[in-house]
Amino acid sequence: PYYGDSAGLGVVHRMVARTGRALPDFAAVGPGDIVYLTYDANRDHLIVSDTSPAVWDVDLRTHQGTRLFDAPSSSNMTMSFDSATQRLLFAYEGSTFDEYTLEGKLVHTCAGIALPHVVTISGGVTSDTQQPAIAGLVATGDGLIYAQSEDQRTVYRIDRACHVLTAFTHQFFNEAP
Repeated sequence: PYYGDSAGLGVVHRMVARTGRALPDFAAVGPGDIVYLTYDANRDHLIVSDTSPAVWDVDLRTHQGTRLFDAPSSSNMTMSFDSATQRLLFAYEGSTFDEYTLEGKLVHTCAGIALPHVVTISGGVTSDTQQPAIAGLVATGDGLIYAQSEDQRTVYRIDRACHVLTAFTHQFFNEAP
């Protein structure tokens, strides 16, 4: 796995997933702390967003980063790369996400998605019914999206036309710091 931290100033950390053994870090991007990482499996590149807020394309063979464009935001956002469409997805707290080309052109917006309430009952107690909002999203690689709700247990599968195809819940896991 690859990850950044708030004290790394453009440094990407690596480790062996099976053992947890650290691999050498590399400095790949500008002066901002790395906020989001996503992987482009077609090219073996990382797409990185930092606090400046810039989006970088990092070649994992050379560890060299190329600045692409300014990110739409650096806070309360999540980012994923869709290898099917070669586009970056940016979600903001709420029910909206945007698609950008790697050149930084906004090409599609899904705004005000009708995220259904999914009520879970456990031991006779129902879950809260706050308005659902996207906390994070992951592109599936086939043009669809899985979006995690702020309730930390509901996942929505969303299509290219901004329709929720299905919703389900999983065991509650709080967001990592």
